[in-house]
Amino acid sequence: SLLLNLYYTQRYIEYSFFNQLKDLIIILFLSLTMGLIMFYFSNFFEMNLLQILFSSLIGFIFYFLSAWFFKLGDIQLIPKYFK
Repeated sequence: SLLLNLYYTQRYIEYSFFNQLKDLIIILFLSLTMGLIMFYFSNFFEMNLLQILFSSLIGFIFYFLSAWFFKLGDIQLIPKYFK
């Protein structure tokens, strides 16, 4: 399914296979790193609710700042909504 999507995206909107992979690898790297950080910080608390809240907050902050650093397009639009 992924390969079909990559193929037809390349064919119809001329978005090359390598550009698509580059975009996917950045997002995959950020997501996996965020998951590892959330897992690490969730072990600081014994209560499940605190684990979820604290690790989610840390994960959101990490992903937002990392996406801002790597200049992912959608993240760049968020501050415009708050002006």
